[in-house]
Amino acid sequence: MSASDGGKTQMKARAEAAALLPQTKVTLVAWYGPKEALLASLIAELEALVAKELGKLFEPYAPEQVHATVIGLETVVHHERRVGANFLLARDVDAEIDPERALEIIQTSEHLPFALRIGGQRPDEPAEFLSRDQHPFLRSACVRGGAVVAMGWPWKDARWTSSLEGIRRELRAAGFLHKWHAREDDVDNDGYFVLGRASVADLSVSEVDRIEQLLRKRLAERVVDVPLRREDLFVVAYEDPRLPLETSRAWRAVELTPEKLAAILAGEADG
Repeated sequence: MSASDGGKTQMKARAEAAALLPQTKVTLVAWYGPKEALLASLIAELEALVAKELGKLFEPYAPEQVHATVIGLETVVHHERRVGANFLLARDVDAEIDPERALEIIQTSEHLPFALRIGGQRPDEPAEFLSRDQHPFLRSACVRGGAVVAMGWPWKDARWTSSLEGIRRELRAAGFLHKWHAREDDVDNDGYFVLGRASVADLSVSEVDRIEQLLRKRLAERVVDVPLRREDLFVVAYEDPRLPLETSRAWRAVELTPEKLAAILAGEADG
């Protein structure tokens, strides 16, 4: 075995060991709970479209449960320090978390506020940007692993921006790595939100593709700009990654103190 192969084997073993560590499950999301009318109406419309086509094979999320994930804040205790779980799992890096720095970023980042522009992406028009090397029309809605997902992108001062990518990168300084930043050159500027779950095991590939196309075409018909302000961000402690209200606890991020956030990230916070 070469030195390079030996290093890869050791890294794999460390990653597997890290994956077994108990995680404190916390995430930073936008628009959790009651929604403004514009976003609530869009969610209801898209969920109704899928429900009409799939019936009992689609389980829509409750409107208050729907959210846009900004970045996972999951943590683990490793070598007696509380570190960002994604840094450890994806990069084998012990990045000690810094709740005070995380709140400072949320409260002062120049990437906030912005609007998440949803819809208006037409397949017959040149792409103004790419998402995962694809035309945004193709990324505007999809069914992945049973999750029915819609997507938008940051829009500010009458132009597309990299605001989500930017704040996700900024939060690395507080010990948090975005799930889709496993490699240094990975880019994720997508604002995605799950509408519900589809029983894909009971659907053909062509049926899943048909649902995706229906959603994409509906979204292409108009543009919805949903404001994303600092006060729209919530820190959510969860048991179920779908964030049902019954088993999740949420705090408005701008109202937290570093001490309170530290307690949440350690799984020690009261409601």
